[in-house]
Amino acid sequence: MRMMLKVSIPVETGNLAAQAEAGSSVFCVILRYLENMHTVRVEIPAELVAAAGLDAENLSAEAARLLALELYRENKVSVGRAAELCHLPIEHFMEFAGRHNVPFHYGADDLEEDRRTLARLGL
Repeated sequence: MRMMLKVSIPVETGNLAAQAEAGSSVFCVILRYLENMHTVRVEIPAELVAAAGLDAENLSAEAARLLALELYRENKVSVGRAAELCHLPIEHFMEFAGRHNVPFHYGADDLEEDRRTLARLGL
């Protein structure tokens, strides 16, 4: 008998930036953003879940983190966007990426841009 586990994964439909610019507080923006996330159902073989060492009780969150991690690894989204997609604070997502041996994408151009920003801010 083949056992399948069902997972709900959030899918974005809203625009967080537009809500933030509208003057909402951060808390309200996050709540509205989460309300605009629809989910899709995915069936994953229980055998695969067990082989991956995932927690079947928390499978939706784990699957969302792993999908966001792969998007970041493939440089399809920024670290901030990946964290946002799986509902983690950026520092927690960065730790998660490190535990999975995914290097932080930060090059010389990023460093120079940060230096210019700091200089502009007088810091």
